[in-house]
Amino acid sequence: MKHVLILVFATMISATAHGQSEANPKKSTFGFSLGVLQSNFQNSNTIPGLDAGGIKNMVGYRLGLTMDREINSQFTLAPKIDLAVNQGYLDAEVDGEFTPYTPVGSTIDFMLHGTLNTSCSNDRLYVLFGPNFRYALDDTKFSSTEIDVPNDFALDFGIGMRNKLKSFTFAPELRYTIGTTNVSQLVMWQRVYNHTISLIFSFKD
Repeated sequence: MKHVLILVFATMISATAHGQSEANPKKSTFGFSLGVLQSNFQNSNTIPGLDAGGIKNMVGYRLGLTMDREINSQFTLAPKIDLAVNQGYLDAEVDGEFTPYTPVGSTIDFMLHGTLNTSCSNDRLYVLFGPNFRYALDDTKFSSTEIDVPNDFALDFGIGMRNKLKSFTFAPELRYTIGTTNVSQLVMWQRVYNHTISLIFSFKD
């Protein structure tokens, strides 16, 4: 599944790049991004009478590739692919002691964002929104048990600014991601959703 998604994403970027070089050379830009993410696990339900411990939200990081395809002066299509590393964890009780449980570790995030631009100037503030499919790269371990990490469908919302400099475009972005899949596999944590806050810096041609 991972290889299919990567192939589809790469084909989309390749096709857009081909169209950029032959049809409209100023419509698309490509680049890379780096940033930090703050986990914000949301626990919607624990079993009464069980001490599930606490949520330990921590700072992780993300690295990625990004593309902007300008549809018109007000709207831009912005597909992205990121490696996201989540460092947050949950405390779960085992034999009277709390043990850290990491419901989500590293993921590959496939995002298809749309951005609404507020102006046509070189420095353009924008609002972003769109779906995010998060593919889990590895299983997690709790106590001595290997636990599958589910893939997650999420929704992204945020704000950013494209700053056109002399030789590249610099675009800081603040993004909130709302996970919609229950990522917990432990009985004492019945429902846990992987929400994150990310600060990303993109550099585009």
